[in-house]
Amino acid sequence: MEFSITNSNTCWVFISDSTEVRHIFDVAYAVLVLKQRGVADSAIKFFTDDPQGVAYTTALGIPNPLPIASFQSTMQVATGFENLFVVVAGHGGVEGIGHPVKISPADLVRHSRSTPDVRLVTIALTQCFAGVFNFINARAEPPVVMFGAANLGSSISTLIDLGSPIISPASGNGIQRWSANVFMLYLFKWILSPRDIDGDGRVCLLDAYKYSGASASSEIIRVKPSIFLESLELSEKLKKQEEDIASGAVSNTLTEQLKVMATRQELDGKVSILYTSQEPWLLYADLARNITFA
Repeated sequence: MEFSITNSNTCWVFISDSTEVRHIFDVAYAVLVLKQRGVADSAIKFFTDDPQGVAYTTALGIPNPLPIASFQSTMQVATGFENLFVVVAGHGGVEGIGHPVKISPADLVRHSRSTPDVRLVTIALTQCFAGVFNFINARAEPPVVMFGAANLGSSISTLIDLGSPIISPASGNGIQRWSANVFMLYLFKWILSPRDIDGDGRVCLLDAYKYSGASASSEIIRVKPSIFLESLELSEKLKKQEEDIASGAVSNTLTEQLKVMATRQELDGKVSILYTSQEPWLLYADLARNITFA
C-alpha cells in the first residue's frame, strides 16, 4: 500500500483535554504550520472543552474549537478526504482522553475509521500514557498508523523559544515562547519542512517519527542540567519557607502556607522531569514507510 499526505487530501484533527494555555499554544503552533503549508481551515478540526480556547483561536486566526463530545458526529460528516491525521495533545490518562474519560482508545480508533472516504488514518499521541492506545488491530480497514511520544509514562514539556514568532496570516498575531510539548513541537517542525532522515531516499512518515522522537529526547537531555540547578534552588527556598514558619520568623498565615505549597508544587514539577525518560513508540512501521509527504 502506498499513500501520500498532501495539503489538499488530508483532514487534520487535534484533540486536547486541558485547561492550560500551553496546550492551546501547542495546537496553535501546529495549525499555523499547516496554514503555512497551504492547508485550508476547512481541513482542520480542533476539539477541546477549554472555555478559554476560543479566545486564543480567535486571536491567532485559526479554526475555533469544537466540544470533545462532538468528535464522533463531526467525523461522520467530514467527507472528501483520503487521509485523516489525528493529533492528541493536552493531558493523558490510563483509560484514554479526559478526566473523567471522554474518548477511550477504542473509541478514538473506531470514530476515526468511521470518517467517510478515508483510506488511511494516522494517529499521533503526544500526551502522557500514550501507550494505552497501542496494540490495536492496525491492519483492519482503513489501516491505522499510530505513534506516541511516551509509552506508559510521562511526556515532557519544556520552555521553548522559536527565536522569531510564527505568525498567523489571518490575524497578524503569533507565538514564540511557551512551555511546549517537545515531541509535538518537533513533529510539526518536520511537517513544516519534510526531509529524509534515515537516508533511504524517501520522505515519509517514518522520517517524521524518527525526527520528532530523537529531537525531543535531545531537547530533554539539553535542559536537564539547568533544571537540576533550578531544583536545588527551589529546595533551599522551600526549606527556608518552612523553617521561617516553624520558628515564627513569619506568621503562619494562609498566604504563607500558599507560598509554601506553590514552591513545593514547582519543585515537584522540576524533579519529575529530571527522573523521566521519554521513550517514543510506533505501530505499523511497514506502512509508515510507505506514507510519503508532498
